[in-house]
Amino acid sequence: WYTFQHPDGSAPGKIPGSKKFYKNYGKQRIEVVAKQNEKGEWVILSCWSKLIGDGKPMFSRQEPLLARVIKKGLNKIDKLVRKKKKQS
Repeated sequence: WYTFQHPDGSAPGKIPGSKKFYKNYGKQRIEVVAKQNEKGEWVILSCWSKLIGDGKPMFSRQEPLLARVIKKGLNKIDKLVRKKKKQS
């Protein structure tokens, strides 16, 4: 709500008649998309936060647990096979 009431800036939204408001808090940016209804009241359509500056996502995307377990298992098998080949 504070971002909508006291934005650092705004820009036209992708939806006709909508407006994107944003407020920066350090490296985090809060963005709000709003549009006026027939009565002239503002309706918030969406809002989100993201990191700014370094281009990295706020939450890192990890591989699914099963994929990590399989990958670790295959790496261990590979090491054992290579070790056995060296000994031969």
